Amino acid sequence: MRPDTRKADQSSMQSREVWTGTTYAVAAAMLQEYGAEQAERRSTGAAGAAAEDEAGVGSGGGSGSSGKGSNANLWDAAFQTINGLWLSGWNELGYWYATPEAWELKGNYRSLGYMRPLSVWALQWAIEKGSLLEARAAEQRTK
Repeated sequence: MRPDTRKADQSSMQSREVWTGTTYAVAAAMLQEYGAEQAERRSTGAAGAAAEDEAGVGSGGGSGSSGKGSNANLWDAAFQTINGLWLSGWNELGYWYATPEAWELKGNYRSLGYMRPLSVWALQWAIEKGSLLEARAAEQRTK
């Protein structure tokens, strides 16, 4: 999907398919990075985090950031990414528990029941290992 047009990118053969396992793995990596930054912010203390926020630095301060210096945009981006899989795979195409390795715009799929989509469990692992629900709730309370 192209974020500017919300239409499928047709520029290459790879962009014409939705790769479920890879998408879940990327979203899990986003959550792990978010968790790493939250742990670093806790270890440096609130004063260091406030100084970073004022300066607009931190790993979230790069391209596409809200400019707040927080990496919360990775949390949001991870869930926005998997929401796209849920909307198309579960809601529109009805793959449910037989998630294919990939599907294309018209819903034609490749390798139904493939193992790579099991990387969805990496999301749960990232959330539980990093206590991300608590970190996210604490971050929301400070806003």
